Amino acid sequence: MTLHHLLDRIMRTGDLQVVYADGSRRNYGDGSEPHVSIRIADQTTERRLVLNPKPALGEAYTDGRLVLEEGSLHDLLT
Repeated sequence: MTLHHLLDRIMRTGDLQVVYADGSRRNYGDGSEPHVSIRIADQTTERRLVLNPKPALGEAYTDGRLVLEEGSLHDLLT
């Protein structure tokens, strides 16, 4: 399963825009608040987010491999 497929299945509310490592952009959710935009630096990070999302999200954020472009960390976790 790819990160796109995972997010497409689980995102129901809110507005999440993801800029993937290959430069493609995808939107998830219903467009309601909060609005969050993230950029993922590499495909390894995408894969880790699928396989083990909780620790991978924190590690990628801390390491700068997942960058918040819009919104806050709280918004992303919500």
